[in-house]
Amino acid sequence: MSSDNTLERFNMLVVEDATRARDEILEQLDEDADLKVSLKKAEIDAVANTLYNKEISYSKHESDLEISKANANARRLLIKCRNEIMGEVIDGLRSKLMEFTLSNAYFDYLVGNIEAGLKYAGSGRTMIYVTPRDFEYGFDRLRRLAGRLSDSVEFAKGEEAMIGGCRIKNTEEDIFVDNSFEKKIELYSRELIKISGLKIE
Repeated sequence: MSSDNTLERFNMLVVEDATRARDEILEQLDEDADLKVSLKKAEIDAVANTLYNKEISYSKHESDLEISKANANARRLLIKCRNEIMGEVIDGLRSKLMEFTLSNAYFDYLVGNIEAGLKYAGSGRTMIYVTPRDFEYGFDRLRRLAGRLSDSVEFAKGEEAMIGGCRIKNTEEDIFVDNSFEKKIELYSRELIKISGLKIE
């Protein structure tokens, strides 16, 4: 084989090796590019999923907030209506009780109210509080009643808010009996809420 042929053959082999190497490099680059594209796509998908989930979660949260807000508004409205109904009923009751305190039958009731309260108050130094009006206008009757009671019992002016009835305090045994109309209205209000279905959980 001549030197020219040998050189030509050598050149062909070098070119073939270079071409093969180039093809392998290009193929590797293609694979790397595909891998990079796949990785990038996966990364983008992951970010998209995260954003989607956040959006869904936010939307659900917003929806829950809207529901909670609607529930709170409905509850406020119910409480407002309940309070208006209760206010009307209690105002009517208070007016009737105030009318009753001006009637002839009231002082007989008051005496019975005091006597019943004293049974719970026990013995010992006892103060009986009545409204300022009852104390002033019913003073004679209260004094006569006091004459029938123990010397340890005294009458005193209570608060106008009592409306009527009495409050009794045994100062020796620290017993307090509230037979005032104000207390009865408070107890009636609680009972009315229970029996009327106006209780709001």
